[in-house]
Amino acid sequence: MPTSLHSRNRPKFEATGRTIGSPILFRELPADIRTQLMKSAVMREFQDGQIIQQRGDPANGFWLIEKGQVKIGRFSKEGNLQVLLIFGEDDSFGELACLGGFSKVVDAVDVGKSRLKWVSERDFWDALANSPETMRHVMRTLAAQLQESLDNLVAIRKMPAKKQLARAIIALCGTRAAPVHLVVRQSELAELIGVSRMTISTVLTEMEEAQLIQRKYRGMTVADPAALRQWMRSQ
Repeated sequence: MPTSLHSRNRPKFEATGRTIGSPILFRELPADIRTQLMKSAVMREFQDGQIIQQRGDPANGFWLIEKGQVKIGRFSKEGNLQVLLIFGEDDSFGELACLGGFSKVVDAVDVGKSRLKWVSERDFWDALANSPETMRHVMRTLAAQLQESLDNLVAIRKMPAKKQLARAIIALCGTRAAPVHLVVRQSELAELIGVSRMTISTVLTEMEEAQLIQRKYRGMTVADPAALRQWMRSQ
């Protein structure tokens, strides 16, 4: 995975992972279908903070992240983005709106500098039309995503901020070997968890004192995700 920050005196930071565990729909499509869709996809590049899509936009296609990260959420009336998910490389978003035939239900904002591919709704449906097996893949993937969403909703309602933050960091680490270097701002974690930056700072300080993480410029190093998971369970 490409690095997001590096120098002679700083550790190489990997692009932060994703905050969803269930499979992304595009990844679950058969290889020949993915290849077919990529041939007609249109490349776009985005800069940090640039809006990729807005709630209410027509669902005339979906995005595949080739490089970088994207924050998914909803803008408040005050213009603040309440982050729901962070997607990383090889993730996709927007397929559900295409399949449902309704407008986009979330806002998407670029993190850093990203390169995305746009797959049109027509190409998507054409690729699925003659493949019952592919449609079964789609249904199974959507069912897994729905189940995870319901599980998360129940868990978040019961979790204090400390556990929510640890859970999010563990998800971002994914399956990478320790130590894991993440590029993620405190403000982004605050948006993701739905608490103040002060609360995030306080919890990160506690994690740092427990030698679970080490804060860096625009990110952190997670010494051992398994140890962080154990710490979360003990809280």
